[in-house]
Amino acid sequence: MQKLSIVAAAIAAVVTLAPIPVITGTAQAQPVLNHVVPNQTYPKPKRSTYKCSDDLGYLRRVYNDEIDQVQDEQRVWVRPLCLGEEVGPIRNAGNAGTLRIHIAQNEAMRAALFASNYTADEVVGVRMTGYDSVILFVTQFHKKR
Repeated sequence: MQKLSIVAAAIAAVVTLAPIPVITGTAQAQPVLNHVVPNQTYPKPKRSTYKCSDDLGYLRRVYNDEIDQVQDEQRVWVRPLCLGEEVGPIRNAGNAGTLRIHIAQNEAMRAALFASNYTADEVVGVRMTGYDSVILFVTQFHKKR
């Protein structure tokens, strides 16, 4: 029993005397060393793997009933994607595949798309931003603008 209390006292002493980092209010800047090696060749940066359609994969599913709730043209935002870039298989990247016909039948969405010089066939993604508001992601497929 006496050995156990001696061991416990030793552990308590070690724990209480353990070094504690102290943070002071004055920080000293470390010197910046710029070593320039003449005639050094640096590797070229790798090409980016970013695609303008990457964000379309994160759109949640939108139902026809949600499209019907949008009645005001002022609650529809049209956002162009991939302008001046090769669109490739972007048409299938978003969530608007089965919604295009329903979007074309919605008067408010059709008017907002027309004002932005797009059609329902060019919608690739739909994001509902409220009960009756929406962002339509569009891209140009066949037209030269």
